[in-house]
Amino acid sequence: MLNASGRIAFTTDSHVVHPLFYPGGDIGSLAVYGTVNDLAMSGAVPRYLSLAFIIEEGLDMKTLWRVANSIRDACENTGVHIITGDTKVVNRSGREQPELYINTTGIGEITHDLDIRPASIQPGDHILVNGDLGRHGIAVLAQREGLEFESSITSDGAPLHELVQQLINAGISLHCLRDLTRGGLASALVELSQTLNHSFTLSRPGFRCTRRCRRPASCWGLIHCSSPTKAAASCLCRRINPAELWTSCINTRWDVKRR
Repeated sequence: MLNASGRIAFTTDSHVVHPLFYPGGDIGSLAVYGTVNDLAMSGAVPRYLSLAFIIEEGLDMKTLWRVANSIRDACENTGVHIITGDTKVVNRSGREQPELYINTTGIGEITHDLDIRPASIQPGDHILVNGDLGRHGIAVLAQREGLEFESSITSDGAPLHELVQQLINAGISLHCLRDLTRGGLASALVELSQTLNHSFTLSRPGFRCTRRCRRPASCWGLIHCSSPTKAAASCLCRRINPAELWTSCINTRWDVKRR
């Protein structure tokens, strides 16, 4: 029986990252943090997860245990509980090494009265982005292609639910939240624009991309569309005093107008 006193948030996701392990993370932590962050984008406190492994025949048991331990650590870090799961073994694909896929479903509890969704966006809202852009995507891509750089690039994948709760507890009127993993900041804004059938005007454009990420991104032609990390989330909220945003958490700000 689900033990929750507030509204319920529900999400599901499948994870197929290749390679399974990369600097700063792996498919196990990505599955947990990704689902936790999907719940956090509605302002929910993550509570429970389901977990399903789809394993290609021939996968090394050491690899499976390494992923399982990463999942355990990520759950302990976020305070969520795995309450059910499943395992299936399938025929091996054409890749040199057997693959592992993970499906997760997350349940969270919404304890606030905010209506956090695209329809809540209003003229005069601010767009806020925490963290720098590009690290997770470049870390995975570099590991996949076997590329080395002068300085190592490590994924900064991390759970965002505590940061979101800090904003809510501070009384900031959040209107919309987006995890920028899928496609980046530009794609998130385009999706919101199409959903609302209007356009955004970024009056003070700019983003924070570290030099370590900017150089390889420019080599791949990604500098203008660098894929943000799991630890980078954007939110749209009412006009607020930037001094109240704890600049260690929120590093980029745009003013938004609606045409």
